[in-house]
Amino acid sequence: MSKNITRSIIVIVLLINSSILSQYSFECSYLADSDKAKGYVDSCAVFWFNSYDTLAGGFFENVQRNGSHSGTSKTMLGNTRTAYGMVRAFMLGGDTTYLNYARGALDFNYDHAWDNMNQGWFNEMDRDGGVSSGGQHNNDKWSFMQHYALLGIGAMYEAARDEIDYKYLLDGRQAVDDNLWDTRDGFGGYYDNAAVDWSSPYDKGFTPTMDGITTHALSLYLLTGEDKYKQRLLEMADNVVDYMLPAMNSFAYGYPEQYSSNWDPVLSNTYVFTGHFLKSAWCLTRAYLIEPKQEYLDFSNIIIEEVLNKGYDHEYGGCYKEYNGLTGDQYGDDKEWWELEQAFTACIMNYYISGNENYLEIADETLKFFMDHFVDREYGEVYQTTSRTGNAISSSKASYWKAGYHSIELGYYVYLYGNLYVHNRPVELYYKIDASELDRSLKLYPLAIEDEKLIISDIQLDGDLYTDYVSDERTVSIKSGTGGIFKVTFENSEAVSVADNSMPDKYHLYQNYPNPFNPETLISFHLDERRFVNLSVYDVTGRKIRSLVNEMKGQGIHKVVWNGFNDNGSKAASGIYFLRLKSTGINEVKKAVLLY
Repeated sequence: MSKNITRSIIVIVLLINSSILSQYSFECSYLADSDKAKGYVDSCAVFWFNSYDTLAGGFFENVQRNGSHSGTSKTMLGNTRTAYGMVRAFMLGGDTTYLNYARGALDFNYDHAWDNMNQGWFNEMDRDGGVSSGGQHNNDKWSFMQHYALLGIGAMYEAARDEIDYKYLLDGRQAVDDNLWDTRDGFGGYYDNAAVDWSSPYDKGFTPTMDGITTHALSLYLLTGEDKYKQRLLEMADNVVDYMLPAMNSFAYGYPEQYSSNWDPVLSNTYVFTGHFLKSAWCLTRAYLIEPKQEYLDFSNIIIEEVLNKGYDHEYGGCYKEYNGLTGDQYGDDKEWWELEQAFTACIMNYYISGNENYLEIADETLKFFMDHFVDREYGEVYQTTSRTGNAISSSKASYWKAGYHSIELGYYVYLYGNLYVHNRPVELYYKIDASELDRSLKLYPLAIEDEKLIISDIQLDGDLYTDYVSDERTVSIKSGTGGIFKVTFENSEAVSVADNSMPDKYHLYQNYPNPFNPETLISFHLDERRFVNLSVYDVTGRKIRSLVNEMKGQGIHKVVWNGFNDNGSKAASGIYFLRLKSTGINEVKKAVLLY
């Protein structure tokens, strides 16, 4: 049953280096206007308020359709996942209420779910945080739980840079590295499970690998920039290519999800989730944008093509839930909320990298099915399962496996990927950085994208312009005693799109590129209509030193080069300058740095 999959050759053309390739008409309004995802995220996040225990802390495990909880049990997994969702809701809108709920959930885990004797995490707890020996996965150290424990912690540290979160993030990561990573030559990778004291680790597979990438391997590298985290991320991506790709030859659909400790596929475990298969593609594309190994893209595209051929509903949209991988038989035609998220993210990432418009179309119609049928317009949040045609099957909103994670994460990435990858529009993210006694330099890297393409174009601190940052390095310098809510605008520095509504709705001054620059830099701006505009350069004292444009300009994109000279024909000194675009109703500013 050979598929000759290792012989596939895929030519990758990066969209951001190309001209407009085609015109595409969106079916889903949330992808046509990705800013709409903010409202969707808010509607999901607010839903979870009623399931928070205001007396003992943390979120209840089981939640009904209307938001009321049933029972009083709690899980580490539910708390970290819903905390993740709360943090992302804050980052999209700046409402610190969401951060307060996230803090409560994580503190509950820190106080009760951390295994002080062995390190790592327990899972099931009673209302007050008591951990029973009979609770599911309280008597082992399953990689799924140990990886996902770090999900909400990593998001919280990204948004708030609190040392308590950093401590538990590093302690939790160290626990899995010390106890679950196989150090034998030729067999590297995370084990799937171990005893509660981490002894006798065994098996490998999808869960310890892909969930490790999703929950902490990628984010720790993006947060710290440390090479050790990058190398571990790439080792895990290599495991996917080295072991799971060849194992596809043994299955009619997908690849085996379970492997022995020596990476031999366990063919008796024939269960395949389409969502797991697609998550592999998403993980590989993110790894590719960090380290462009062709084999990551090849396998990612192979996965998507197989899903489109065998696991995707081309009539109604969205992927089917589960299969017997060995025979290729489909188990029903239900669809699950988290699997449609994986379909969207995997396809939109592959579209961004390859320019294959078919992937954009699949992402678009998958998102439309999700927004049309999974979203509960009466009570908020999303249903867990629908029929093939979109009828809700399960009315519960939270259970052992479902919390405020995938629904909000989908909206978060619709906003980021839709704007940065599809439309090449700027995005705004919020960070709450409290004042410290020390000077700090923070690197902001909110998603996997080519490092040199993502830039900061604007920062506001508590509503006021903040200028102490380096645009292309995405580093923010914060003096001791300074803190507050930072609103940071990110842009893809090479602004090209293939969407038919790719231009901004009104007007926009793009960040100059390169920045810092020497001797010249390109400045681009878009106008919604013909109008008189002025584009000038100001120094840090507010004195205008150069007028670049002062005339009527038509609708569309305009570009001008500043060569670093002032209006007197002399070279401007090294330092920080401000580019200001002014017209009736327009006053936009970008920071430029001239270095000699």
